[in-house]
Amino acid sequence: LDNEPAAMANRAWLLFKPWEIADPVRACQTAFDWVALVGADKAAIEAHMLPWTQIKVVDCLMGVHAGQTPHTPTPQDMEMVFALARSAADRGDPAGDYAIGQVYHFGGGGVVVNREEAVKSYETCAAAGFNPCDWRLGNIYAYGELGYEKDLAKGVGHYKACAQAGNFECDARLGILYRENKSIDLTEEQALAHLRKAAEAGISLAAENLGYSYYRGDHGLKVNMDEAAVWLIRSMTLPGGAAVRDWLAGKPEALPDPNFWKAAHTELTRLGVYSGKIASKANSETVAALFKL
Repeated sequence: LDNEPAAMANRAWLLFKPWEIADPVRACQTAFDWVALVGADKAAIEAHMLPWTQIKVVDCLMGVHAGQTPHTPTPQDMEMVFALARSAADRGDPAGDYAIGQVYHFGGGGVVVNREEAVKSYETCAAAGFNPCDWRLGNIYAYGELGYEKDLAKGVGHYKACAQAGNFECDARLGILYRENKSIDLTEEQALAHLRKAAEAGISLAAENLGYSYYRGDHGLKVNMDEAAVWLIRSMTLPGGAAVRDWLAGKPEALPDPNFWKAAHTELTRLGVYSGKIASKANSETVAALFKL
């Protein structure tokens, strides 16, 4: 079935879903193989792939899917992106507007970034209830992306809308944004609840920041190095977590508390990747263990 487009599309769908078999590297590679088979043929796209999966393929083609092998889009990739977006839009799916927003948000493959077109497309699909568009708009306004002036109230509003719709990425952003700016419209308890919800749902960024909160005593938490180690290490095992692993392996002195490293060695031992001493500092065995996660 390796050369059967319908079977390949179903395999990609399975690998993209947030289940135990989820694998962003294999999912995107399957997506690329499917694209190589069907090209930008509209009938083939609609015969084999649901709009939800089409948008995941768009993310892969543009190199923005969390955890995928680094990819720089080509003009051929962007041709396929537009074909996928048009297919979704023609079927009345707001995911098509999301895809167009991504194209003009990030550019590449001969397409120039156009912030007005990006925001216009995101606002269209956000109004239609497609919550990833609220996530993108939240990022744009909360962090001043695309050269827009920061508007925390607007950003938080979009994050709240998509968190309420079940988008854990937005729960993560709300928890992190509160740590960065406590003037936003959230209580400390609400911010922690959002962050923990996203971490428990498998969002690497949330697990990482929950670990930092336990390390520093943020979000009203008591300092707890055992919890800090568990959550930081867990973040490394989740899609998109390689950056955390690379950072900590390359700069262990950034977290100097000896009790943290004792807890980290205990957790790495429990996970079966470390067999050294429960030391109070990182060592070469620690670094090797992190890369076994």
